[in-house]
Amino acid sequence: MTRGRSEYRLAPISIDGAPAGPDVSEPVEGDRGALAELLLAADRGTVDDEGADVEDARSALDRYFEILIRPHSLVVRDGGIPVAFSFVVVAGGLHHIDPVVVAPHRKRAGVGSDVVRRSLRSLASAASTRSVRRSPTATRRPRRSSAVPGASATDPAAAALTRRTKRRTLVA
Repeated sequence: MTRGRSEYRLAPISIDGAPAGPDVSEPVEGDRGALAELLLAADRGTVDDEGADVEDARSALDRYFEILIRPHSLVVRDGGIPVAFSFVVVAGGLHHIDPVVVAPHRKRAGVGSDVVRRSLRSLASAASTRSVRRSPTATRRPRRSSAVPGASATDPAAAALTRRTKRRTLVA
């Protein structure tokens, strides 16, 4: 198989962290109520606290459940009760881990970091088995003109000035 200039094979990414365990799994429909309560508890008293109630949280989770990528979205349970979760969603063609929620009594104990690492590991594992094609102009920076400092080659006026400057240099 030949690859174009803008096609890359993704290599596995090493993400340090604990291996997946029995207390971590994909979110299921029956989790919505418990996750709504967890979302409210985690936000209470923080900058994310907007005075939402359980119905607001359930509505937000309903929207997330419509767009989340299940194999990479994870719920951490302690004794069967959700204590953290990270959802992977696609927005603008890119994968995002949003939100990451941890129960107040489990914050600052590495649970959030662990669930994010697990989601990243899952994404990296899936990405390493397929090739990705990116738009040739998506991340390419404009070429700089050598004749006009700071000018972009995509600027028509700068391009014309560059052509004239090059001609003068060749003639002189």
